[in-house]
Amino acid sequence: MSLDTGFSYLELDFSRSKDGQWYLLHDWPSWASRTGYQGELPPVANDVVQRLGGYAAAPSIHGVKSSYSTVPLGDLLRILDQRSGFKVVTDTKTDEDAMLLLESIPEQYRERFIFQTYSLDGMRQMAGLLGEQRVILTAYQLHDWWRWDGFNEEFLAALRAYPKMFAVTVPLSVAYEKEKLGRLLSVGIPVLVHGRPDEINSYNLPRQLMERGVSGAYVD
Repeated sequence: MSLDTGFSYLELDFSRSKDGQWYLLHDWPSWASRTGYQGELPPVANDVVQRLGGYAAAPSIHGVKSSYSTVPLGDLLRILDQRSGFKVVTDTKTDEDAMLLLESIPEQYRERFIFQTYSLDGMRQMAGLLGEQRVILTAYQLHDWWRWDGFNEEFLAALRAYPKMFAVTVPLSVAYEKEKLGRLLSVGIPVLVHGRPDEINSYNLPRQLMERGVSGAYVD
């Protein structure tokens, strides 16, 4: 549905099975809760394949009913073959998993992916492999963002070394902290905000964020 409505970037969660296979899902505990799986987590791929679809989703949102399905990485690659013009923003939760996911994606597909990283070291490593234009620093996973004096000069200097980075992401609350957001915007890298669907999916919010200098928003 997102592709049919014209979205150019899709933020997708990725989780790895015990035997190293990747699936598009937020986390294994919630997957187990939805599918009724009661074994060890993470599961092996065979257990996931037996439970790919046909499960009830959460209550309908805005009147749209849906079902819960698990999508293997291979299925996503086939969609990339069929649909041009969009890119995937990854969310793996850790730098280590981001690197493992990169290694699992065939070379010919990698230009369609933008990788979230979760530390300055992870940012540097991924930028060295892919180029900074295909890297996001997920700043809301760092220790600095919640401090009143967060994003100090040492942190900003590290960002200035990557002026063409795709974006830095922060929690929605930072967009309303003028001084803190101003420090981040001064670097010149686009700033995105992250939040829950009930926070982000507001008619007026995009305009309010743009007025503050934020480039965009996304949800889990």
